Amino acid sequence: MAGTKVIIVGQLPPPIHGQSVAIERITQIRAPEHEIISLPLNCSSDIESVGSFQIKKIFITISVAFKLLAQTFGKKDVIVYYPPASPATIPVIRDMLFFIISRIGVRRWIFHFHAGGLPEFLSTGFLGFVARLIYPRPKVCISMSKDSELTPGKFFGGEDVYIPYGLEVPLEFEARGHLQPLRLLFVGNLFISKGVEMCLRALKSLRDKGYDLHLDLLGGDVERDRDRIREIVDELGVKDFASFHGVVSGAPKWEYFKNADSFVFPSHYPAEKFPNVLIEALGAGLPVVSTQWRGIPELIGDDCEGSALVETEDQDAFEAAVEHLISSSDEVYASYRQASRKRFEEKYTLEKFNQSILAAFAKCL
Repeated sequence: MAGTKVIIVGQLPPPIHGQSVAIERITQIRAPEHEIISLPLNCSSDIESVGSFQIKKIFITISVAFKLLAQTFGKKDVIVYYPPASPATIPVIRDMLFFIISRIGVRRWIFHFHAGGLPEFLSTGFLGFVARLIYPRPKVCISMSKDSELTPGKFFGGEDVYIPYGLEVPLEFEARGHLQPLRLLFVGNLFISKGVEMCLRALKSLRDKGYDLHLDLLGGDVERDRDRIREIVDELGVKDFASFHGVVSGAPKWEYFKNADSFVFPSHYPAEKFPNVLIEALGAGLPVVSTQWRGIPELIGDDCEGSALVETEDQDAFEAAVEHLISSSDEVYASYRQASRKRFEEKYTLEKFNQSILAAFAKCL
C-alpha cells in the first residue's frame, strides 16, 4: 500500500547539469512509506536556454502549475518538492508565476536549493519584497552546504536541512601512480566563470615548463563564451593539447575519469553551490584543484590530502597547485587517490543521499 504522496516538480535532463541530474535521482527513490511521483517542469531544452526568457516557458510553467493544483487541491497528505530559482530575475519571476497558481492547493512544501545565492539576491529591493509575499512558506529547506550566513530557512521560513549530493560511481577504484601522458580533466558546461580559461592558461604554462600534459574538457559550450574560448585556444597555441569532447555521459564519460591524472575546476560561477562533478572526481579517486567558492570547501573538506582549493581567479596559485599534483611521486600520488576515494565513500554515496532525502520527507510530516 502506497504511503504519503510526494510530488517531485523540477527540470529533468536534458539539458544535463547538476540540478537536473540530482532531481532525476530523487524521482528514482523507492520507499514503502512514500508514493513518489514526478511532475517535470522542463522549461529548458538545452544549456543555452537555461535562465533566459522564452514565451514557451510561460506556457509550460502555467501548465505544470495547474497540473500540480489538480493533484493537490483539497488533499492534506501531499508533499511537494520544488527547487527554487537561481539568483536571477527571470527565473525568480517564473517561480512567482508558478506559485501564484499552485500554492493554494499545497500545504507541505520542501524547497531544495541546488543553486547558491537566492536568499541574498532577494534580501533587498522591490523584487525581493514581492517574492516574500508570493513564495509559500516551506516546511523544510534543503541546502547542500552551510556556506551562506543568510540561510534559506531564515529567509523563506521552514527548517534548514543540509544534504550533500550523493551518486553512484561505476568505476572500480584503482590504486595506482601517474599515467603517461598526464591528463587533466574538466567536466562542466563551458562557461568562462567555471574556470575554462584558467585551465587553458595553466595547460600552456605547465607545458612550457616541460610537462607532457593534456587537458580534456567535457561539457556543452554556450554561445556567450564560445567565441572567447576559441580565441584563447588560438592565442595560447594549445589546440593540439586541449580536447573539447562536448557532452559525454554513461560509460564513455567514466573512461575519461579513469584515465585522468587530476581534476581541475577553478569555478566562480554565480549559481555554483555543490558541484556534482567534484563528487564524481572524488569517487573516481582523482585529486582535485578547485576554488574557495560557495559550497566547494565544505565538499572537499580539510582532510582530503592532495586536493587543493585556491582563491577565485588566482591563476598563479591554481597553476602551482596543479603542478604540485602532477610532479608528485607515484607513491605520494597514490596516497592522494586513496584520500579522494575515502572522502567519497564516507560522504557522498547514493545510499547516503537517498536516506537523507527520505528523512527530509519525514520532517515535512
